[in-house]
Amino acid sequence: MIWSGTGFVVGHGGRPILRLGDRHLDAGQGIVLQGGNGSGKSTLLATIAGSLPALAGRQQRQGTITWMPQVGGLSPHLPTTLGELVALAGGDTAQALARVGLGSRAHQRWSASSGGERQRALLARALAPRPQGILLDEPDSHLDAEGRDLLVRALEDQRSGGGSWLAVLHQELPVAVTGRWLCRDGEVTDDHR
Repeated sequence: MIWSGTGFVVGHGGRPILRLGDRHLDAGQGIVLQGGNGSGKSTLLATIAGSLPALAGRQQRQGTITWMPQVGGLSPHLPTTLGELVALAGGDTAQALARVGLGSRAHQRWSASSGGERQRALLARALAPRPQGILLDEPDSHLDAEGRDLLVRALEDQRSGGGSWLAVLHQELPVAVTGRWLCRDGEVTDDHR
């Protein structure tokens, strides 16, 4: 078990958005989180990551869990370089940047980077500390074909290395998925496709 939630409820300002009941993320899992706009997917990831408090229930973590937020939620004018942003997470910054095709761009300013480069830098930041679990909020947005291929490779490497991931994806990717959680009508259910 990398993460588990018991009686878990997430929301904003004391208002419940999603009830998960009892859920867990185990080693070797790759789970896609699905649902319409405003269904609570991003709120769920932020709560698991610890950026928002749960409204009810409890959660347990074993090991490191990192979070890749939506790139659109960050200012395009952050006063940092791609390398500095990745280094904040700890771990091997150079290796993480190389894994996402940004090895030669560590000194590039965030503000001078494209949306796809920013997205790759956020992925590198999530990968750098070699976490047991990764939470990814729309990691495929802004990516070109090469960026999507690097994302797929990172997700596959995470699972094959005994880790797990939980991701909100814009599109189907050629990646092995072990489960799908559907956010609808304030509940999270298993989507058995």
